[in-house]
Amino acid sequence: DADLPAVEVMPEENVWFTVSDYIGQPTTKNGDARTCPFFGSRAAWKAAVQGLAPKVGKLLSRYNVWPECSLCARHMGWDEHIPAAKHFDELMKRLPDGVPLSQIA
Repeated sequence: DADLPAVEVMPEENVWFTVSDYIGQPTTKNGDARTCPFFGSRAAWKAAVQGLAPKVGKLLSRYNVWPECSLCARHMGWDEHIPAAKHFDELMKRLPDGVPLSQIA
């Protein structure tokens, strides 16, 4: 995709480059996962990440990087796996209540 950056044209090494806006943030300062609208339901999660997951997958595959989910025992391709209900369920099991997302992100 033309909208994805090529590593060889990045202006500096070791500097983050943004390819997408945030999917959201806590609704309260130092909020935990329960304060993030995109963690509110499977449908909210899917809506938030289904456009971003393929973008990340394409960018990584351009450089022969094939990520595997460290949370789930099995997964399909990145594009399909990240928005999936099973991934959301596993993610929610591992996010501790009361711990600000900024401490675990």
